[in-house]
Amino acid sequence: MPLNVEVHRDGKPVELNWDGQCLSFFLTTALKESDPELEYQDGKTFGSLTDGEWVDFGWNPIYYLNTKSPLWSVGELTLTGDHSYPRNKDGSEPVEFKAGDKFIMYRSYK
Repeated sequence: MPLNVEVHRDGKPVELNWDGQCLSFFLTTALKESDPELEYQDGKTFGSLTDGEWVDFGWNPIYYLNTKSPLWSVGELTLTGDHSYPRNKDGSEPVEFKAGDKFIMYRSYK
């Protein structure tokens, strides 16, 4: 079952280069905003991540994550703050999410 994720800004889809890293930025942002007390590692919470820091979700069971985030329970979340992640070590090609962006996540059965 594929995972479908979208970001909408001002009612229009945001074009992103979706790969594992971008998905990790997306999920980290959602949890920083909607479940900051959730631990991603012993003693480390999503709320303690600084701007640009992110958690690699490459091997995490995201479908079964025990979170209060509405992105998981309802499939949508509207951001309240801005978030930026550098794609490369030199900071080029950042991925930016803005306050008001709507995150959407759902599974399809095709």
